[in-house]
Amino acid sequence: MIPSAEELLRQDMRLARRILAAFLALIMLPWMFLQSSWSFPRYPVREPVPMDVPVAEPAPAAEPVPQGYPVTLTWTPVPLSVLWDWVQRNYPDTVLTPADIAAIDAVAHKWNVSTELLFGILVAEQGFLSPSRVGLQHALEFHANPFDYGVYPGSPFPFAIGVEKSAEGAASIVARTIEAYPAGNWDQTTWLSFWAALSGVYVNGDVHKPATSWIKNVATTMRQVWQTINDHADEVAQHIKQSYPSFVQQLANGIQGLSQSLGVAKKWIQDHKGLIGAVIIGALAITAIVGLITGQFELTAGSVDLLEQAIEAGALAAPALNAMPKAA
Repeated sequence: MIPSAEELLRQDMRLARRILAAFLALIMLPWMFLQSSWSFPRYPVREPVPMDVPVAEPAPAAEPVPQGYPVTLTWTPVPLSVLWDWVQRNYPDTVLTPADIAAIDAVAHKWNVSTELLFGILVAEQGFLSPSRVGLQHALEFHANPFDYGVYPGSPFPFAIGVEKSAEGAASIVARTIEAYPAGNWDQTTWLSFWAALSGVYVNGDVHKPATSWIKNVATTMRQVWQTINDHADEVAQHIKQSYPSFVQQLANGIQGLSQSLGVAKKWIQDHKGLIGAVIIGALAITAIVGLITGQFELTAGSVDLLEQAIEAGALAAPALNAMPKAA
């Protein structure tokens, strides 16, 4: 029996659908075998968490941060061997080299911003390029731009700019944000506002959209670095005395002003120990260093009491206080 034209058309349509399905399967087959690591991993987008503090818009153009700002936000001379000791203690598998660390510290010096703060940003952004934390492929990829400078959807900036230029970009953002606030002794509201503004600009491009997890990572890292510096207080003091003698009085003035500006209640320190701890541990380390250099510098009794309150609140480790010169 000869099939009708209608049956022949249906047969042709069935055959055409089978051919099309086989063709599509052949196209999709290779993609099923691609591993997810083919594209280096990205950190998830961090949702901004509102913080009830007023923030300042960064200055339109950045210059190195002038003296007179909080001493733990500006550059302090620290031997590269001490900085590298912290790296080896915490990120022994980092793809960063001692030469990279020296370049980052040199950029911090140029902009007069805290090397410890730049280290905190490097941890928050890229896990200090530790393969055990971000994967080897990712660490090697981002060695070309470890601070994520200019890395965002639709960015007109080149990606592979190198460690030094990447650090320059980060330092300029930090400097602009610091200079948006007045020099002098910052109270607790200004400190919170600064952290909110810096995280908002760096993570979301908006000072009004702070990223609290980023702040926590940065502040935690700063505490760790300052603790290592405090562990090497003798070495740091000798380094400053020999190579940067003019810094001694500058650090002494800065730490005195910082200790006075933190005249806050114990409960406030407890509530914000994650943020303020990075400031106070730096204060203790610098105080110990200055005391070792001069043999005379002392904090006021009230300031010592304040720092002891911070210890009790859990913001610091007790050994840091033991190295600090006591007021009579």
